[in-house]
Amino acid sequence: MQTKDMTGGLKEPNMFKPLLALIDLSASTGIANAQTSNTGRWILEVAPTGCVVHTASPSGTVVSIWGIAGENDLSFLVQNKGWNSLSDGEQYDIEVSFDNQRAFPMQATARLNLDSDGPGLTFGVKPDHRAGGASFVDQFAGAQGMHITRDGRRIDTVSLADTKVAMQGLAKCLS
Repeated sequence: MQTKDMTGGLKEPNMFKPLLALIDLSASTGIANAQTSNTGRWILEVAPTGCVVHTASPSGTVVSIWGIAGENDLSFLVQNKGWNSLSDGEQYDIEVSFDNQRAFPMQATARLNLDSDGPGLTFGVKPDHRAGGASFVDQFAGAQGMHITRDGRRIDTVSLADTKVAMQGLAKCLS
């Protein structure tokens, strides 16, 4: 497995647990353990049949996006150690918005006991998923921040520094 940060520098392969298990799981069953740093930089991990990019915010929220070769959806996992009120397997209606643009309603599944990054919410996005005129992926790639809202309350805002580079790396990896 090859691991690079999004600026092109190679990372020690043993810094991250292999994602091979991830690639064998469907998006609804979770993500393999991965360690991230709170540098705000995206990390790209490559496995034979898929790829994942992830970053961590100073508030402790980890965002992971993965794709599996031949699949249409991108899978998102947003985790935070403080989200202990989630119930494993339960569906939650959330909204995701970028730089206060129009929100994308999503149905997310809660996953507990994933890894040291804490419980999380996972959801799939088709690359052409739209709210208004812009696609989710286009807004995500160009945004400075991602806002996650549940029950009308913002539960977190995640900085998206270098997201365009991360999405380009993910797309190249999957092609």
